[in-house]
Amino acid sequence: MHNCCNELVIANQKNKMEELTWQEAIRKRPGMYLGVVNHKGFVDILKRVLSEIILLTKSDCVNLKFIGKNEGTIKIENISNIVKEDIATIRKGYATKIDLPVLNALSKEFQVEFKSKSNLIQKFSEGETNHEIGENEIECSQILITYELDDTIWGSSFVWKTNYISYELREFSYLNSKVRFNITEQTEDSSNTNSYQFKNGIADRLEIEIFNGHGKCYFLH
Repeated sequence: MHNCCNELVIANQKNKMEELTWQEAIRKRPGMYLGVVNHKGFVDILKRVLSEIILLTKSDCVNLKFIGKNEGTIKIENISNIVKEDIATIRKGYATKIDLPVLNALSKEFQVEFKSKSNLIQKFSEGETNHEIGENEIECSQILITYELDDTIWGSSFVWKTNYISYELREFSYLNSKVRFNITEQTEDSSNTNSYQFKNGIADRLEIEIFNGHGKCYFLH
């Protein structure tokens, strides 16, 4: 009898999980996708999003802007690949990358704009949208992603720590030698931009470590 009750409980839990939309599943358990719901978790998902987008678009220029308390933009320029219109959603029954949809679901407001001869704009709130989104292929020169993180997920005290984010993205840029990253912090009073591109990739990182005395002398080769 006890085993039957356990099996019934497990079956009910499974049914409830299957009833969740992908947005609800992400929002109910954000830690499963972020690791931790803080700046480290944000940077981790952001780096996965950037890796995903760079691979999809073959872009060589990414502009990131962090605005005010918890708003931001990601502008992907010089796109040389055709992309699908459903990059920010998860389509049931289709194998897909989930990192951009995670950022979408954990944002209060989220927008994707495909810039071409006829611009396509998709607007979301907590991952939900009224737009009909299929899997059409789009030839565009730029993609602009705009988002505002959801306080109910990230907490009302969450405020951009741009020094930490900029440092982590600089380290990330060593792994993407063909891409230029422009990172802007924008407040009501000022705007500051740092640009990173290391054309020799990780070799440039090692050279800096050697120059700083963490390895073989910089002047001895």
